Amino acid sequence: FIHQLGVPKKFTLVDVYGLDPDLLAVVPRPVYALILLFPYNDK
Repeated sequence: FIHQLGVPKKFTLVDVYGLDPDLLAVVPRPVYALILLFPYNDK
């Protein structure tokens, strides 16, 4: 999907299951950005 938006194919999205060192160790390098998704409610 991101490539259809014009992002070069050398960039990919991967799931990060946590921010502790053991879980970050399995994330491919180099990392250029981190997108955080979480629920938001106005109430």
